[in-house]
Amino acid sequence: MKRYSGIILLLSLVALAMAPIQVPYTIESVAVVVPAREWRVSTEANGLITADLLDRQSGLLMNSIQLNFERGDQVHIRYHLDDTHPGFVAEGEKVITVESAELEQRIIQLASQLLVEEQNKRALITGQKRELIKQLQAEVELARENLSLQQKNFERIKGLYEGKVVALAEFEIAQTAFNEAQANVGIAEKAVEVARTGEKAETIAVANARINALKSELEFLRRKKQDYELVCPLSGSASYLTDAQGTAFVVRDTAQLTLQIPVRMRDRQFLVPGQPVWVKIRETGQQVRATLTTIETEPRLLGGQAAVIVNTVPAKGQHLPQGQFPLRCELRLGKVTIKEFLRRAIRWQ
Repeated sequence: MKRYSGIILLLSLVALAMAPIQVPYTIESVAVVVPAREWRVSTEANGLITADLLDRQSGLLMNSIQLNFERGDQVHIRYHLDDTHPGFVAEGEKVITVESAELEQRIIQLASQLLVEEQNKRALITGQKRELIKQLQAEVELARENLSLQQKNFERIKGLYEGKVVALAEFEIAQTAFNEAQANVGIAEKAVEVARTGEKAETIAVANARINALKSELEFLRRKKQDYELVCPLSGSASYLTDAQGTAFVVRDTAQLTLQIPVRMRDRQFLVPGQPVWVKIRETGQQVRATLTTIETEPRLLGGQAAVIVNTVPAKGQHLPQGQFPLRCELRLGKVTIKEFLRRAIRWQ
């Protein structure tokens, strides 16, 4: 009798599977609400500053800026946020200025050298005044004093480097400063000589070449300084984050949100970009109509199972809870026949 009951049950299941009845097919998972786009300005331990614009829907890096500074440079970051609404930044606003002490010093030095060269050129054409010669002689003395200081520092660092106390980079910085100080003394002494004796027409051409070279380098450094002013490429909520990698200033475009949902590899075959889906948030019972936009190509191990991350964009008018915390959810893929449901649900892992 039991044998016949089993056969009857099996036949009933087969008949049910072949019946044209459709049932919903869902995938249980968790979802994280993330903004469509995110602008992240990070400061790493080595001093590198990066500004990355991320498309969270596609997972692509849309734009990246890297600001690298010399070892030993003093770098200061200033934020320009609205005191009334510090948690919001509008697209196109200058929100961060990075100041480099080394760059500022170099700009000041070049501006001073340019002024001296222009004075020398005027002296070649119009003749010299005693006051100008005294000024140039004073600049020679300053240059010599600086050379003496740089020479002492170079000899000290050289001794430490030979004793393997300091690194090669610090030795090279001291050597460069010493060489530059030597060159500045020669420039200052030549300026005095020109002021006293005057020069021929070809010397004026050389003076023009030096002036143009200084102007070009000065303009280059000033443009570089402008590049240190970071403009926000999107509008959104602003916040500061600190993690194991360092600190970051983040602006998130919360006007458009996306749901990131891990899906087991065995269910990957039932998903395609552009597919309409329903996402049910189990904590609130809310059902969100959405479109599946992208599926990651590289699987990852989650909960001991291989999975891929899919991105779904809610339809207009759909509201989602704020905050990047996991939400238990059901990804509803529509209705399928009982036969198809069994085929999907009962298979070897």
